[in-house]
Amino acid sequence: MIDQFLKNLHVSPSAAVFAIERNGLLIGASTDQPTHTLTIQNNQAQLRQLPATASNDTLIQATTQHLYSSFNHLTHVNSKQHLRFSSQGEQNFVSISPFGDQYGLDWLIMDMRPPKRLKRGRNRLLSQPLKL
Repeated sequence: MIDQFLKNLHVSPSAAVFAIERNGLLIGASTDQPTHTLTIQNNQAQLRQLPATASNDTLIQATTQHLYSSFNHLTHVNSKQHLRFSSQGEQNFVSISPFGDQYGLDWLIMDMRPPKRLKRGRNRLLSQPLKL
């Protein structure tokens, strides 16, 4: 359901929006990559969340790895952050927004924008928070 919501944001094909839990598990993404795996053992199906670092989407993987190297642990991201990092020879820009509520949700929402779009409207894009 979260995946469908994020896919309906009409994000550029070269951009991505994804959400992860503070333990690094992928909640949802605007990309077509799976966020869960289905395994069957002893005739019982088990649905498991993928760690964001194990995603098939290299941008999600690289972003999450950069977060771990920048903050050491995802619980250390307590306010909105704007980061730039290099992956596969390209500059990447990400806006990170912590999201929580009174029911115990404690997520990080990543908004990845391609450098070309940022050059045209960088300040406008970075100042617009993602509304859930």
